[in-house]
Amino acid sequence: MAKKGFNFDGIAATADQQQKSYEEKEKASVAYIKKNLTIYEEFKFLVPPLTADELHKLELSIKAEGCRDPLVIWQKAEDEWVLIDGHNRYVICENNNIDFNIVLVEFKEYDDVSNWIVNNQLGKRNATEETKSYLRGLQYSREKKRETNWQNLRQYVGTEEEGTAATGNTAERLGELHKVSEKTIKRDEKFAIALDKLCGENYQFKSKILQRNLILPKGKLTLISDEPEEKVRELGLAIEGGMSFIQAFESIFPDTAILDFQTYTRKKTLKSFRDSILQSFENIVRTGNKTHLEDIRKYLDELEQHL
Repeated sequence: MAKKGFNFDGIAATADQQQKSYEEKEKASVAYIKKNLTIYEEFKFLVPPLTADELHKLELSIKAEGCRDPLVIWQKAEDEWVLIDGHNRYVICENNNIDFNIVLVEFKEYDDVSNWIVNNQLGKRNATEETKSYLRGLQYSREKKRETNWQNLRQYVGTEEEGTAATGNTAERLGELHKVSEKTIKRDEKFAIALDKLCGENYQFKSKILQRNLILPKGKLTLISDEPEEKVRELGLAIEGGMSFIQAFESIFPDTAILDFQTYTRKKTLKSFRDSILQSFENIVRTGNKTHLEDIRKYLDELEQHL
């Protein structure tokens, strides 16, 4: 009786078929994700738009070489995939029927995604100083709030366990991360709060400001960061309607405008005193004449009365 041979070819064929089936399912899964990407306006806005020239060069590059860098996708839920990096590449690929790769990333919370985008964008060269300031301020505001919540929770449950949240001075920590001062981070927060109130849900208006297509005095904006949201939005609507910032600011915030002018005048006066005192001191060093010392005493007396 002949022995039945072991069918290696059959096993190999079955394994190959199973592998192909797995690859087809994987490919179909990725293809499904690509066709069902969600774009959040608030995430898209955190990515500074390219200039027309930069966008044109990127499109030429993708047409010639394909989309080399994968798009980063956050799987928010079992059936929801959110684009968090690669918005410009995505639009170009979709418009020109060009395939692209994706990378899926996991985050626990919405703010984690936002912080990832902020850190990623702050490292890019095309971000304006206004954009960097806004993103740093936004990050500080969220990190500070989250840290406060954790501290309150630890006090409530009576634990001091390490590692539950970042501790210490949030502004100092972010300042070191972004290589700016602690005071800059705090000013950035005021700017971010004021800009959010000014623009409301009008992301295009906000983008124009951050891309310096519409230049507004940053210092004046920080002055009204604590003002009621509806009042600051009224200022934004006036500017959107064509009124100049100064006209709208003085009309809606007359008291703040006067205070701002008084602060400016005071600083200018103090600068004048400083220049006069330094000039008299230089005269003493150069001539040795004591009369200039009397001038310094006179300036100091006047300065004391002014203060």
